Amino acid sequence: MKAARLHRFGGPEVLQIDEVAWPSPERDEVLIRVHGSSINGTDLNLRSGGLGVLMTGQLPFMPGFDVAGEVIDCGPQVTSFRPGDRVYSLLGHRGGGAAEYVTVRQARVGKRRIPLTW
Repeated sequence: MKAARLHRFGGPEVLQIDEVAWPSPERDEVLIRVHGSSINGTDLNLRSGGLGVLMTGQLPFMPGFDVAGEVIDCGPQVTSFRPGDRVYSLLGHRGGGAAEYVTVRQARVGKRRIPLTW
């Protein structure tokens, strides 16, 4: 799958589109096909190096801390979601929303009640 990742700190030019392994949901995680994510102040600070390795741990890092999308698969302990559910999530400090797919624990996911229209 494709994902935007930071390999170094700097301006917008440091973002690269990489081919990365598909995530696989474990235990109580859902696999979400990302329909949308945002760029917020945390992403901008992180990209420029303002948050350093405190937030990223190690480079390369995949930004994007929130997503809206559709559940594609569920781990064996997932009880609140099923494939096809339209959802949103705040991913937390690990990021990962700037990708085609992301896994997240079901406790961090909510169902979208209003359909997105473009």
